[in-house]
Amino acid sequence: MKRTIAVMLTLILTSLTLVSLVQAQQPGPPPFAPQKPGMPMMRLLNLTAEQQSQISDLRLQLQKEMLPLRSELMTKRNELKLLMTAEKPDMGKINRKIEEISKIRTEIQKKRVAHRLKIRSLLTEEQRKIFDTQILSGHHGKHHGGGHPMMPGKMGKKGHGCR
Repeated sequence: MKRTIAVMLTLILTSLTLVSLVQAQQPGPPPFAPQKPGMPMMRLLNLTAEQQSQISDLRLQLQKEMLPLRSELMTKRNELKLLMTAEKPDMGKINRKIEEISKIRTEIQKKRVAHRLKIRSLLTEEQRKIFDTQILSGHHGKHHGGGHPMMPGKMGKKGHGCR
């Protein structure tokens, strides 16, 4: 019986990992994509064609570096779920898995910051001022609309969540 449960959990974990790999390979909204008309940061910067090309290359490089990290992160999160739902959860193993997840998240954050700094190095002085202002205000390629997308009452415009 225990062996059957172990085999089933292994199959579930493998399936979840494969699904996460496929999802990670599908194109999503990349950070600072100059071709995306919905990215206010890039429109504000008024990039040259050369800058757009360089940033596109940087974005592709980041995506290649992030793919294995995201896959590993999903695997570790799934492993944590299995540890937490075990018949007798082992806090030592759970804590070690949380530390592994934290290390991956730290690596991802470091790569994102390095990416932003590489983009910043391509900008003119005037573009850098706009870029820095957006970073400091927290508007660096994220959702804009005056509120959290799941809290429409805070958007502030009639017809957009407020009555």
